[in-house]
Formats: sequence, structure tokens, C-alpha cells
Amino acid sequence: MQLDCSDVREILWPQDRPRSLHPQEELARTHLAACAGCREFFGRDARLGRRLSLLGSGAMETAPEALQGRVRRELRDASPSTSSRRWRAWRSEVLAAAAAVTLLAGGLTLSQHFRDLTGPEKFAKDYRRTAVAQVVQPGLDPEAVTLFYERELGLRIQPVSLTEAKLSRATVCLLEGEKGSMVEYDYGGARLAHYRIPEQPEDRAVSSGIELRSRNGVQVVLWHDGAFEHALVSEIPQARLGRLAEESFVGR
Repeated sequence: MQLDCSDVREILWPQDRPRSLHPQEELARTHLAACAGCREFFGRDARLGRRLSLLGSGAMETAPEALQGRVRRELRDASPSTSSRRWRAWRSEVLAAAAAVTLLAGGLTLSQHFRDLTGPEKFAKDYRRTAVAQVVQPGLDPEAVTLFYERELGLRIQPVSLTEAKLSRATVCLLEGEKGSMVEYDYGGARLAHYRIPEQPEDRAVSSGIELRSRNGVQVVLWHDGAFEHALVSEIPQARLGRLAEESFVGR
């Protein structure tokens, strides 16, 4: 199967920020290696990211009002009724510009957004936020998921195999400024998300057992294994989720 530039840019963007694995990622990376135009596209995006990183130090001023207004008008007037490929290619460009304007105007970062969340709330909030944030991709290959996390996080994170659940999404999450993995399953028609957040050496502690919490109908099971903080999150009954965690996830 051949991918064109707009397909590749949609699959791989954003490269240096949290994103999800796409089933056609390897095809997209093969295209990227041979396409000067796509390499330049992602090079511009990386340069933009580096400029935005200066915001926290106060080294950059806010975007001019004229630029902010122009991007807002572009977003307001944009319509996906144009050709699908043209819309997808344009969307990648305007999303990058919109992100720049939002950050420049408000001086906020994603890590700051989650900074005040602690314990189970950070996982429940992210679980709710990602419910419609990205398209679920059924039929993901577990080996491809492991490779994705090795490339994105530098960690070997293998998804847990569940006979009664189908792997549906692999995402890099960002909680309280810390990157981690979120592997999602279709568990009998219900969403089931397994988070792993790497722990710093000074914070590592092995829990004596699991901790069950509930946040606005979202059930959260927490535990530690000495290397990661784990959370299993779903809307299935709490007791059932706790048993599933103990039987299939804890110790793996």
C-alpha cells in the first residue's frame, strides 16, 4: 500500500510530542526516509517546538494580535467539505499554528495543565479526555506497540495480553509533566486503559497491594512495581476491575 505525503504527515504528526501509534506507522516512516518534502515539514515543526520551549523562560513575547486573529479566522472558516486529502494536509499545518498561538497567548503548557492533579484524579481525567480525542485503531500488533514505546520513550513496554480483550490503542500520555504509556483495550465493549508512568529513582516504592478509587463513575486501580506507577482505568464495576488487575496486570 502506498501512502502520499498528506497521509504520512497525519500519521506521524506530532513527532516530538505525545501521540498515538498508527497501524501504518512503519509504512509512513519508510516514506519519510525517502521524501525530502516530508522531512522538511517535520523539520519546520521541530523548529517551532524548540521556539515554543523558550516560552517557559520568558524569552519570547506573545504572538502579535494580528497573527492570533488570522489563525482564529482560519480555524473558524475551515470546512472539511473540501477534498479529504486537501483537508487533512491543511489541518496538520493549521493545528501547529493554532498550538503556537494558544501557547503564546496564554503562556500555558500541557504539563502545567496537569500539575495540580494528584493520585487517581490525573488518570481519571486523562481517561475521560481521551475518550474522543483520537480514533481507536483496532487490530494493533503487540510487537508494533512495544517498538512504538521504545522509539518514543526509550523504554521497553509490552502490552499485557488478555484473551477476553482486544488491543485498540497505544498512546504516549503526559501527566504532571511526566511522559508514560497508555495502552487501551476493548474489553467486552467497555474501554479499559492501562497506564504506566516511569518513576524517578528517589520516588520508587513497591506497593504492598492495589488501591481502588472511584472518580465520577470512572474506576481507578493503582499500584507500583518499583519501576512504574501503574493505573488500570475503566467504567466497569470497581470490584471486577480490581480482580482483573490482580489476575492479569499486577506483577507483569
